[in-house]
Amino acid sequence: MSTVLFATLDAGGNVPPALPIGLELMRRGHSVRFMGHPAQAESIEADGVEFIPYRSAAPSTQPRRKGLRRTVPAHPHVRAGAAEGNRPAARLLEDVLRRAAA
Repeated sequence: MSTVLFATLDAGGNVPPALPIGLELMRRGHSVRFMGHPAQAESIEADGVEFIPYRSAAPSTQPRRKGLRRTVPAHPHVRAGAAEGNRPAARLLEDVLRRAAA
């Protein structure tokens, strides 16, 4: 069976479609983990999915869409860092993938 890692953002719209896919993969016997902002842990782990929190990832700067809830509030100082990409999250993703391949 496969090991699948979903790298998510707390932006209000990527977990709702990804979580059912992950749950279906688990039902079929695959190993599934989600990475994301620490505030996402409770809702993802509630479905029995392993969660890996970002150690120092900046919260999303995406505008909140009606009907969707962001669990990490946007911060005005985040925009400059978000423009360059989220290097801490990328490093954590690389570390997790490297450990999984070993």
